[in-house]
Amino acid sequence: MKKQRIQELDFLRTVAIIMVVLVHGITRAIEVHQYNGGLTTGMESVLLTLRLFATFGTPIFVFLSEFLLSHSYNEKLPQGFFKKRMKYIFLPYVSMGILYAFVMTYEAGGMASTGVMEVFKNLGINLVTGFYRHGYFILLIFQFYLLHYFFHKKLKTMDVKILLGGSLIINVAYLLFSHGIQFLGIPYVNEVVQVFTWGAAPAWIFYFAAGYVLGQQKEAFHQFLKRIEKRILPLVIISGGFLALMFFSGVLTENSSKRFDMIFFTSAMFLLLYRYALKNTYSKRITGFISRYSFGIYLLHMFYLFLMTEYLIHMELQLPPIITLVTLTLGSAGLSIVTTNLLSRFMWGAYVVGRLEVKHQQVLPGRKERDGQRERRYITES
Repeated sequence: MKKQRIQELDFLRTVAIIMVVLVHGITRAIEVHQYNGGLTTGMESVLLTLRLFATFGTPIFVFLSEFLLSHSYNEKLPQGFFKKRMKYIFLPYVSMGILYAFVMTYEAGGMASTGVMEVFKNLGINLVTGFYRHGYFILLIFQFYLLHYFFHKKLKTMDVKILLGGSLIINVAYLLFSHGIQFLGIPYVNEVVQVFTWGAAPAWIFYFAAGYVLGQQKEAFHQFLKRIEKRILPLVIISGGFLALMFFSGVLTENSSKRFDMIFFTSAMFLLLYRYALKNTYSKRITGFISRYSFGIYLLHMFYLFLMTEYLIHMELQLPPIITLVTLTLGSAGLSIVTTNLLSRFMWGAYVVGRLEVKHQQVLPGRKERDGQRERRYITES
């Protein structure tokens, strides 16, 4: 049986999706100014540093996904669980694979120079490895759905320390191994390792295990946060300092969330953000709105970043880098929200951008609204 909505997770989901868009916006902003000029070495370093620390957004989504699953379905997954996710998550994955296949073909020179088969090649790549530069996350989440389904009973009986400690060791070891392989610089191996690092469950297994444990023991977790409240910020500073040390010393120069040291920083940020959310000092209306559109933003923001980047490069606008970044980030997120809203008005829209959650409902006798192919009676809360 589904439990009451956890509004704190709307806040975390909002922060996470903003970080995801910001990370990709920084990449595109640097690209714009590499063409148009106006980017000093110092400013580029600032942007890359900001990008590194903002990459905790994607691991937070893994936390949240399993947290919700573990807490909402304490005993077993409901009937039709996988069917619903195939319709509203996997079909949008396929739709985006098609969309980004055309984007990738354009970036490779367009069909005029590459031929129509380039589109089909890119579509195959997108479906197998994850569309464009961010679709791997959906493949990853489905792996964790299966892990939860097959091992839920076993996980429930495991000692928490063994579960968390074991998953942490596996996660760190897997990432260190992949970092070591890439460091060797063997031709074609880096590309293969990248695919198996980005979208493979072992590279994210600790976030899954932690989400499972916290979802099972939500109330105890809340009490734990209160007890360690004064230690959370120092944990963020220490883990962030370690992350910066590894990056700036040249020991680990990969600027992404697929780093072993990001596990510690992300965990500390999760504690900090969750504790803040529990204090109810933020606008639930704003976070609820952004959270509601987060999946659509995730799917579409890279498409709009691509379009906006092409426009800015073509117009040769001499904007300050920060203005470019803000424009790209807010513009791509805003256009993704508008597109999701418009497409969701059609019955088939859910198969393109996912099913848009109807906000703050109570199922009561009253008027009807069609949701996909079902009719739902509801009254909107104030």
